[in-house]
Amino acid sequence: MNRKFFFAALAFLFVGSGLIWFFSQQERGEEVESDNKLQSIKDAYEWEFERTKDLTLGYPPVERLLLALEQTQRRQAKLAGTLTRGAIDNPKWRERGPNNIGGRTRVILIDKNDPTRNTVWAAGVAGGLWKTTHIDAADPQWQKVNDYKENMSIGAMAQDPGNPQIMYIGTGEGYPNIDAVAGLGLFKSTDGGDSWQLLPSTLNGQFRYSRELIVTPEGHVYVCTSNGIRRSKDGGNTWEKVLGSGLAGSDQTYDIVYASNGTLVASTLNSVYRSLTGNPNEWVKISKAPVPASLDRMEIAVCEADPDIIYCIGSQGGGASVTCVTYNAGETWIQRARPENNNGTEFTNGQAWYDLEIAVDPSNCDHVITGGVPIRRSLDGAVSWQGFGQGIHVDQHVTVFDEEDPNKIYFGNDGGIYREILENGTPRTEDKNFGYNVTQYYACAMHPDAYSDYFLGGTQDNGSHQLNEWGITSARNVWGGDGFMAHIDQNNPQIQLVSSQFGNWGISYNGGQSFDGGQNVNGGFFNPSDYDNEANILYTETNEGDFYRWGIDGATLELVDISNMGSLNISHIRVDENVPNRLYIGTNGGQVIRVDNANTGSSVTGVSLGAFGGTISSIDIEQGNPDHLLITFSNYGLTNNIYESKDGGQTWKGVEGSAVADNLPDMPVRWGDFQSQRCFPGHDRHRSGGLDNRIARWQPDCLDTPYAGQRHPARAHGYAASTRFRQGGACLHPCAGDVYYRCICGSFGPYGVQ
Repeated sequence: MNRKFFFAALAFLFVGSGLIWFFSQQERGEEVESDNKLQSIKDAYEWEFERTKDLTLGYPPVERLLLALEQTQRRQAKLAGTLTRGAIDNPKWRERGPNNIGGRTRVILIDKNDPTRNTVWAAGVAGGLWKTTHIDAADPQWQKVNDYKENMSIGAMAQDPGNPQIMYIGTGEGYPNIDAVAGLGLFKSTDGGDSWQLLPSTLNGQFRYSRELIVTPEGHVYVCTSNGIRRSKDGGNTWEKVLGSGLAGSDQTYDIVYASNGTLVASTLNSVYRSLTGNPNEWVKISKAPVPASLDRMEIAVCEADPDIIYCIGSQGGGASVTCVTYNAGETWIQRARPENNNGTEFTNGQAWYDLEIAVDPSNCDHVITGGVPIRRSLDGAVSWQGFGQGIHVDQHVTVFDEEDPNKIYFGNDGGIYREILENGTPRTEDKNFGYNVTQYYACAMHPDAYSDYFLGGTQDNGSHQLNEWGITSARNVWGGDGFMAHIDQNNPQIQLVSSQFGNWGISYNGGQSFDGGQNVNGGFFNPSDYDNEANILYTETNEGDFYRWGIDGATLELVDISNMGSLNISHIRVDENVPNRLYIGTNGGQVIRVDNANTGSSVTGVSLGAFGGTISSIDIEQGNPDHLLITFSNYGLTNNIYESKDGGQTWKGVEGSAVADNLPDMPVRWGDFQSQRCFPGHDRHRSGGLDNRIARWQPDCLDTPYAGQRHPARAHGYAASTRFRQGGACLHPCAGDVYYRCICGSFGPYGVQ
């Protein structure tokens, strides 16, 4: 008997979107770091872009999440104390980790308010803003800054040197130059980071990609964006463009430095500019030969001890260029060595558009560090480069010398945050990720045993993880690459499945002790799938046809064509637990298809159950009632994002939208689950709600956790619904009697409630 669920659905839960990826294998690992990183990340961004775009506008209007948040908060306040909780009294969500694996980090800031230099801020590109006041400790005790910024994409941060209580953060990550990673604008704090307010002046499309932020001693704020460098002289109330198209140089601006002599130095796609005032039309291009002209990204470093010394490195043909240096503020330049891997190839492996950084010791202008896939260090002004940072994760994004103690150097990369300590010139690496829980999860799966603490989860660029302890715990990496969907057989949990990009599946027959290569199905970057626990069959999307069928008991991989449906762009696959061998398929074009007897034959016939606009993000079927269906859509701007059918898909009724009381905000809906009234509803307070039997009346819940506001949910029995390019899902799991355990998986790993 299938033990995945034991409930009769009288209500259902939806999970929608919020405010919006292995440890370093040294030497050889650096050189073989994914050659298709560019394609992989572009695929991820484009995949999310297509799934969430407003069909009328042609792009995702992510600023609508602010309105969704405001609507949620108003309704929470209105309904405070009146929301029903289900059978479980005072449910508490608890984070499950992992606490030993970080995530992509582009922001590190040493807090000027702390004279001990022990307070450090860090930000993940989809993990929000974090702070520690004990960076020297083995366990830095990282703290999330606040409820509604946990999953925000943060690309830059700066502090006012004249008044360090004033701080700014810029959202969005614009390095791949694809709109799907746009942010919302700039936020400002006037109390040292305790609270943050969005600057209304930045809600205009000009500030969706923040690549660098600085504040000058006069309090002037400069931000590098994809629309030029913008400056505010009044604390962010108003802005003017000072460098970029229409003035000088490209609108694609990457770096800006306020030098110790009071000058400003900035970089665009392929040029270095310098200004004494920062005013429009008062920037002078100072880069010239031998600085390469054919660059499409440029990073710079200015030495504090001698601001006439400027280093630059760029992206040339996808890879890293040579390094160049000027000793006279740009009057002349000298070509230096290109950083390389140990085998002599350039050290970004063709992905300098993604991971490229250069920094110079503030007290020693010959001490230069540059980051690509690995880290390289020079002690002779970039004449030569040596390996550095043994044990630090690959894919470097930010390097920070402690200006008061340059023997402490911080690194942000795809694995989180690290620190290198130079003791009498000898480096010592410190992993500072413990508790910095910004790992970006696409999906998770949970063990069927009562009270089990065992989870599998797939993560961005950090593989597939296994967690098996109570509380916030460490994870073991069991499968490499970008981890995606995972499944655990709910009848025989010795059988477990994990996957990486493009449908590369691994399987364990020993309860997760080891995973071996299973099948490669040549699927999309994210490979939709579902596992039939009764038939022991994995169904997956593939680029080679309609879907693959893999009998994991040893049967060969079988390609299946839905003969009467033409070409399909599959976004979701769901096994019906009521009718044996029945499969439901959702597409990116909004088509719902039912396939009966999906377990046999190379050609099957599909039954169309309707065609809607938008991308189907999930399909669910009520346990015990195969005619009761629920589908959700992940696009902005739809009239309805949730539809219900009570006659097996012959007719559908929208159960949210303008015609429904207590309508949901205009935001992507990522997942929907039927759920029994006798069980805890498990609502996420920003994007979960309950539907009663009388009317489609959605309500936000206020979960009992200090950080319940912006989860990226993932249905944990191996189904996933994408959040801001994280996949997710949530599931109920019978523990004992009427007690159910719920798991949500997202940017901070699995969360459980009992």
